[in-house]
Amino acid sequence: MMQTINASMRSQINQIVDSQLKNVGDGSPADAEKKRNIAADIKNFQRRLLALTAAHMSWQTMKPVYVAMYDETFTADELQPLGSLSLRPGKLTSIRCLYWLATR
Repeated sequence: MMQTINASMRSQINQIVDSQLKNVGDGSPADAEKKRNIAADIKNFQRRLLALTAAHMSWQTMKPVYVAMYDETFTADELQPLGSLSLRPGKLTSIRCLYWLATR
């Protein structure tokens, strides 16, 4: 999952950077150097951001947070059906609970 998140973040950052770099300068050699420096700074930022995300948002790091949120939000009986969550009418309450938890 983290690989998907990182790939998505990398793609979004690259799109923003490409868009912004097109608007820098007038095409002179000095502007080309400026673009290279900006691109290098952004690559460094991107590397640090992805490392930070991996360190602080990994399953190993977040598992205790998820467990605590579920523990304080749901009873054991409410969590039981989540293993086989579906869109059947009886399960809609569980879906609403998950939405509530996600937006907390």
